Amino acid sequence: MPRRSSTNPTEREMELLEVLWRKDGATVAEIIEALDGSPAYTTIVTMLKIMEEKGYVKGTREGRSVVYRPSVSKEEVERRFLRDVLRRVFGGSATRLMARLLSSEEVSEEEIEEIKRLIALKEEGRDLAPSEGSGTPG
Repeated sequence: MPRRSSTNPTEREMELLEVLWRKDGATVAEIIEALDGSPAYTTIVTMLKIMEEKGYVKGTREGRSVVYRPSVSKEEVERRFLRDVLRRVFGGSATRLMARLLSSEEVSEEEIEEIKRLIALKEEGRDLAPSEGSGTPG
């Protein structure tokens, strides 16, 4: 039984998870192809075994290949990362996090409008799904 990791995936593990979420599962060869041929086969196999132990992926034999699928949703990983940043960097204050985000030069006017829309939806108790084409990850 895989042990559930209490830590967030590493940057490289996130790259592999992104491939698996996008493809809804892939073989090692398909992962390497999606990563433009890098890193090496044995590196990917080793990483996937570690990720399987951490509970991030599950490998299933299908014919002569093993297909790896994510065991965690993208939303779950995003929540974990955000919870960790909120606690460790902003002392648990969502207000401080949002103030820092909004003071950033990387936030476009379109994103600010989307944030306003999401706040309005939250106040109404409605679903917070980002609008299509908002550039907001969902």
